[in-house]
Amino acid sequence: MTIGIRPEHPKINKKGNVRVIVQMVEQLGANSLIRGLLKETDLEFVVSIPGHVFAEVGSVLAFSVDHENIQIFQSETGKRIPQ
Repeated sequence: MTIGIRPEHPKINKKGNVRVIVQMVEQLGANSLIRGLLKETDLEFVVSIPGHVFAEVGSVLAFSVDHENIQIFQSETGKRIPQ
């Protein structure tokens, strides 16, 4: 299975269980793109946060994602599995 989360759905949350090692923060006017790797994996993760976020490269940011914003797909077909 493949798990999908849109970049605008994660929220910064110090107690969140999605931990990202920051590789780059890009300021895009009204929002910031945080690019990194999920901690303890080699999976890339991108988050779009309203406003300007500042984080050091190599630091770890924690995020939470509401259950209804997590999508699950069949890896072989790419089709979404209804929840």
